[in-house]
Amino acid sequence: MKRKIAWELWQLEEPEKNKEEIEEFNDDLDEEEITGIGQFMMFDPAMGLPMPKVKTPIGSYDIDDPLSPNKMFECWIGHTNFRITQSDYSVMDSINGLGCMRVISPNRFFVGIEKLFDFQTLRLEIESLLCKEEEKESLSEVLHRLGSSKQKWAVFINHDGEIQTITDQEDGYQKKLNALKKLKNGNIITCDDV
Repeated sequence: MKRKIAWELWQLEEPEKNKEEIEEFNDDLDEEEITGIGQFMMFDPAMGLPMPKVKTPIGSYDIDDPLSPNKMFECWIGHTNFRITQSDYSVMDSINGLGCMRVISPNRFFVGIEKLFDFQTLRLEIESLLCKEEEKESLSEVLHRLGSSKQKWAVFINHDGEIQTITDQEDGYQKKLNALKKLKNGNIITCDDV
């Protein structure tokens, strides 16, 4: 299966509207109401109501927090058709211009692009590093290599073109061979004459 990444711009949903509602609520309260609310909620009434938090993929922030990712970065979520591994994370960590990143789920990650960098350029770099095709040995190369050896072997080719080989030099050769023969998503080539 060819690795793919789909991108989605991440933005906060109208945080300014919430801020205005809170300011209007504070303006509508008289001094006695603010004191009563403050005693109930355990905060200093002189400071007004606490600022609401907004949730982001990298934590919760006050709406006005200048360190909130939506104020510091251009934020994107990458959706993958492959599991993100520690080595994938390390590869992304080496890319200049990624201000922050976080794996959200096995197939999803969040990145914050620094202000002086271009998303399109970094996107291409991320995709080229994470989605590059591994150099695979062709079937003819595998058969030539195994055919010149003096051992029993089996080659399984699944429907995605992935090749798996086993030889009688491996522990549990017969058990592995039987398991390969039971698979329904490909074909098997064996050599038992030595």
